[in-house]
Amino acid sequence: METAIAFKEVYDILNVLGSEYINKIPLKMYKYICDNKADNYITNIHSETNFKEEKISKKALEIITYMNLQYWCNEEEKKELISKFNEKAEERKKKYSNIFPKETEAKIINNASLTVTPKVGIIAKIKEFLKKLFK
Repeated sequence: METAIAFKEVYDILNVLGSEYINKIPLKMYKYICDNKADNYITNIHSETNFKEEKISKKALEIITYMNLQYWCNEEEKKELISKFNEKAEERKKKYSNIFPKETEAKIINNASLTVTPKVGIIAKIKEFLKKLFK
């Protein structure tokens, strides 16, 4: 259902952008979006200004970003976008790499002492009881 809603949002965005953008994507992709969109879901995407203000799903944004990178950008714009994506990825990597520093991880592993207690069956318990009894 989430994907169908994303396809509906993408469909509405493509209709707002117009045939110039629709004609640049493969017909098979456009047909797939049309066939798999949630027809009963109503979006508020009706104009470009509204589209910029509209909050669309993350999946729909990912699909539009992919289309932009693959079909609508020229080579220079592609390089610039890929550079921005890589910068954002590095920022996230740095931001989240300090959550568990390596020293802390090593201390946690070293301090964790797992003791294994063997399971003793009822027969073994009876034998031990009898040994103690006859001593």
